[in-house]
Amino acid sequence: MTRKQTNKRFFLNPKEGVAAASFEVTFMKDFEGKWPKLDVEASITISDCNRQISLEFEVWNPDDKKEAKRVIRERRAKLKRLKQILDEFVVATNAAYDEMEESLDEYYRVKGIKDKDKE
Repeated sequence: MTRKQTNKRFFLNPKEGVAAASFEVTFMKDFEGKWPKLDVEASITISDCNRQISLEFEVWNPDDKKEAKRVIRERRAKLKRLKQILDEFVVATNAAYDEMEESLDEYYRVKGIKDKDKE
């Protein structure tokens, strides 16, 4: 029997210890016994306060080799798409933060708030 497991947990706000991302990937190979097993269980969870999202990318007990390869290709394509979405989200959000930062002086002027950095 082979079992390889990877678990990681990250805090998105390390100072407060809240908002976490974690993932678990398990590869299971057991050809002994009455029910041979060949599985990949993969999941990722992102949580912040009371909100949580979990995604699973699993493949198990492939009785049809052609179908198993199709499912593996499909899961890999989904992972690639998820990475693209997250990469684009990071780029777009950073651009919005840049624009906000560049607009702070004007915002403070319009609101009549003294800029403590300039005092």
